[in-house]
Amino acid sequence: NLPKITIQHDFLSVIADIQTGICTAEDIWISCYRLYPKSETKPTSVHGKVRVVLDEETGKIELEARLGVSCQWATTEAPYHLRGLLIGCSSLDISPTLVRLPSRTLPSLHRGGVECMDVAGEWMVTGASDGKLRLDRWRQSSEGQEPRYGRGHVGDLTSLQFFPSGQVILSTATDLSARIFSVDVSPIISQPGLQLLLNPRTLAHPHTRAVSSAAIIGRGEEIVT
Repeated sequence: NLPKITIQHDFLSVIADIQTGICTAEDIWISCYRLYPKSETKPTSVHGKVRVVLDEETGKIELEARLGVSCQWATTEAPYHLRGLLIGCSSLDISPTLVRLPSRTLPSLHRGGVECMDVAGEWMVTGASDGKLRLDRWRQSSEGQEPRYGRGHVGDLTSLQFFPSGQVILSTATDLSARIFSVDVSPIISQPGLQLLLNPRTLAHPHTRAVSSAAIIGRGEEIVT
């Protein structure tokens, strides 16, 4: 019976528009959800609004919530994207709850959406229905930010997992295979502007149907699919 809070995905873009003078105020939506036993006649969802407005006297951005939700900054001592929000909904018995905002967004990683992912150290690997892996540095860094790609699967990716070293990736897919990729770039198959990951091993057809998941045992000398 945990409550769920969702907030308009481009909230930070709204703040940026106000900061740059494109507008002085704009509404965003906040939705709250909670399931109750059927015996209780309570609402299960509330869809509120928050007016994001520039205070011309102080130059600060203020939040004015209405339609059943409460919303305020969790702190005023940090940049807006690091402040977080305290969001509540009294009719759903949701007390003010800390909601964090993303510190970084990596848009349009895959054309068909992200099906699975994993994170290790500075690396984030994502997979999609086209069978391709994509490796990105999720932290801002002075090193190369170009993504690296893993190819070989011919079906939807179902799971991705880094080995404990953080330098090797285990992938599974609906093409009846599991593959092992290194985060290192292959000097043989890579091309200018396209960095491809090494694929040192493929476990072909360990099952007669799609491989839905995998697990790594210990340091990675054995795996389970």
